Amino acid sequence: MLKRPKSYFTQAAREAASAVRRANALNRTHIAAPEIFVVRRTSFPDPFAWEIRRFGAMVLDRSDTGFSSIALARAAGRTALERMAVT
Repeated sequence: MLKRPKSYFTQAAREAASAVRRANALNRTHIAAPEIFVVRRTSFPDPFAWEIRRFGAMVLDRSDTGFSSIALARAAGRTALERMAVT
């Protein structure tokens, strides 16, 4: 019979890791759910834009205009995503 190797983690550490995995599983969104990505454009007066993608690669929608900051692009992307969910 093979001897079982000694665990490198304490029982408290194993329980904490298990709790984190359970919390992550509860907060996980569906893999096919659309997500907002802020991307960099080539034009410099407004260098940021948003894209709504599925699976991280399939672009469903993108902004026609640029934004001066990441926060503005993300906020506009959220608005567009909410509008998509309604229609």
